[in-house]
This record gives sequence, C-alpha cells and structure tokens, in this order.
Amino acid sequence: MIEVLHSGIYLSVQDLGRKGMSSFGISRGGAMDFHSYSLANSIIGNDQNDACLEITFGGGKFLFKNETQICLTGADFNPMINGDAIEMNELIQIIEGDMLSFGKRKRGVYTYIGVKGGIQSDKLLNSRSQCKQITAKFRLEKGDYISFDYGNNVSVEANFQLDNVDVFDGNRMDCYPGPEFHLLNDDQKRQLTKPFRLSKSCNRIGVVLEEEIPNDFPQQLSSGVIPGTVQLTPSGKLIVLMRDCQTTGGYPRILQLDDFSVNKLSQKFTDDYIRFSLVKQNI
Repeated sequence: MIEVLHSGIYLSVQDLGRKGMSSFGISRGGAMDFHSYSLANSIIGNDQNDACLEITFGGGKFLFKNETQICLTGADFNPMINGDAIEMNELIQIIEGDMLSFGKRKRGVYTYIGVKGGIQSDKLLNSRSQCKQITAKFRLEKGDYISFDYGNNVSVEANFQLDNVDVFDGNRMDCYPGPEFHLLNDDQKRQLTKPFRLSKSCNRIGVVLEEEIPNDFPQQLSSGVIPGTVQLTPSGKLIVLMRDCQTTGGYPRILQLDDFSVNKLSQKFTDDYIRFSLVKQNI
C-alpha cells in the first residue's frame, strides 16, 4: 500500500486508456504523455498497460507501507526519498516506511510513478484510468491508499533500453492536414507557420493557444475528433485537443498532431511556444 500524504495539484491513476469506446461517446483518456508512462513501465519491468500514478505539477508526498521498486519518468520536480535526491528514469528500491516527495520544477508538467506490479485500482471498461464523468472518482486525494501487487515484487535488475527520442526536445509539433485543412486560404496557411504560445487554459481536455488567425469559415456540423486534433474556433484561436477530449466537435479540424507530438505538447508549460510542422506537405 501507498498512503497519499499530499496529493499536489492533481494526482490520478492512469494507464493506456479506454480503446474503442468513441462510438459510445467515451474518450480514450489515459496518460497524458504515453511515452513517459510507457518508459516507466519498461524500466521497472511491468506490462505496458500497467497503471501508474500521474502527478501534475509535482507537489505530491507518498508514504510506502511495503517494500517495492519504483521508477519516475516525465516531468522532473526534483524527487526525493526521505529527503535525499533520487534520479529520474532509474529503478529505485523502496523499503517499508520510505517517503517520496518533490521539490522545485526543472522541466515538464506530468510526472509518472511506475510501481512494480502496477497500481491495482478498480477497472472500468477495461481501464484503470481515472476520468471526469466516467469514473466515480477522477483524482486521488490526501488520505487515500493506493494498492500495488507487492506479492510479485522481487528485487531484479530490469532489462530495458532507453528510447532515443525525448519528449522535451524542442518545440516542433509534427502534424498532418486535418479534414478541413483544404478550406484554409494561403494567408491562413502561412500564419500556421508562426510560433504559438500556450495560454493558461491548458488541461487534460485541451490546450488553447494565444495567437489568433482569421476565421471566416461557415458553421460546421459536429464531426469526430481525437487527441491531437487542432480546431479553429470562431474567435480565431486554436485549440489542440488532449487525452480527455470529447469524441465529436463542431469547429473546423485544420490539423492533426501525431501521437508523439501530443506527448511533447502535454509536457509544455504556460507561455511556452510551439511550432506546427506539416509532415510531407509544405504549408
């Protein structure tokens, strides 16, 4: 068991989400940064869909009631065990009574705690991911207890290789033309090449960008959307949909980020800049 002594700003259980449920109006959800989440499970030797803890903006504090092994990936908020610094992306041995806490932010937004055997919370629709309007509880709070399968927790050297890609590398977001991209005029396409700044309106549903481009599109019928869909709103602002987004939307879908760029975007912070890079086609 793990006791939540402090939940920070937003703490939840996440895995790869609920696949194949969009026809029922249920978003996939899951870890905001699939790459860092998967890396935690790989390092610790878990199955790729084992649930991890996802911490938003650091600040959590956890007391381990049992021996286990953990790994921290994603955003770096200076993690510590009993006040002593530990490394990111490494297998860490935990003994009963150890306390995990965090300090100041170095980079990123979402931190993942992988625990040997995976988090053993309730499953709903074949996923442990917590999500508003789907699970009874969409976040963890102070005083909650988290179960993990420590019965299979043997001290072994995990066999893994770190991926060469880095979700913190640069501000380029690779994308493809969206279904309504062809409706853009040349000036609108040129404006998509400029830097866009992340606003304060960023969460698990979507990221609103500060800069605007002219929008004279006619009203659209609601159509299917997925994480990474870039919508052009009537005000001219762009919204990039994220993991907990709705399954349909009525704004023009002008771009579609690839999945790795969704991971990269999730780790960007307010006032960071991004650039769209259209794959195999010049804007």
